[in-house]
Amino acid sequence: MNDSIGDSIVRLQQLSIHDIDSDRRLFHVLSQMYATLRHRWWSFLSLWSLKRIKFVHFDVFDKLLVDVKDLHVVPPNSEHTCLYQSSWLKPPIGSKLLMHYIRCPQDAKVLSFCLEKIPKQLDGRLEVCPVKGVTPGWGLQFIEGWHWKKIFIGSFFVFLASTITVAIICRHLGRSVQDAMAISSFMLACFALSCCFAGLVVYGLRAGHDQEECFILC
Repeated sequence: MNDSIGDSIVRLQQLSIHDIDSDRRLFHVLSQMYATLRHRWWSFLSLWSLKRIKFVHFDVFDKLLVDVKDLHVVPPNSEHTCLYQSSWLKPPIGSKLLMHYIRCPQDAKVLSFCLEKIPKQLDGRLEVCPVKGVTPGWGLQFIEGWHWKKIFIGSFFVFLASTITVAIICRHLGRSVQDAMAISSFMLACFALSCCFAGLVVYGLRAGHDQEECFILC
C-alpha cells in the first residue's frame, strides 16, 4: 500500500524468529531486512519514505503476492495457526511506536512485549494452499508515502540559493529587485516540476523492481 498513489504490488516477506528473544533484536532484524529490500542505486533520489506500519489480515497467492483484506486486526481466538498474546486493543501496538522502533531499534526493550503481541505462524513458513490457490495470514504491512520533509527542505534551499544567485546576477547587470524575485519564482516553479518528474521517474523504476512489503513472523 502506498497512500493510493499509483499501483503497487504487495509481496510477502517471512522472518524466522527462532533466534529472536527480545523486542530490540526483533526490530533490529526487521529494520535491516526492510533497508536491504528497499535499497537500490537510485534510492537517494527517492521522494518516498516509510509512513506507517499496520497489523493486517491478508490472502497470499502464488509468488508470495499478497491481497490485504483488513487493517488494524489480529487473528480471532478461534484461529489456531497463529500464536500471539491476545489484547482487547485493536491494534495491540500503535503504528507510531512500531515506526519509532524500526527507525531506532536500540530504544526497544530487551524484553519481549511487542514480540509476544505480534502474530506468529505456528506451522513454520506460510505456504499457498495447492488446492485453493490462496492461504490467509496475519502480519505487519509497511506502508510508504511521500517524504514531505525532504521535499520541503529541498525546495527551501533551492529557492534560497536561486534567490541569492539571481539577486547577485541582477545587481551585477543593473536589473531591479522585482526582476530578480520574478526570475527566482520562475526557477522555484521549474524546480517543483522537476521534483514531480523525478518522483514519477523513480516510481517507474520502483514499479519495475520493487513491491510494498508485508512481513510475517514464523
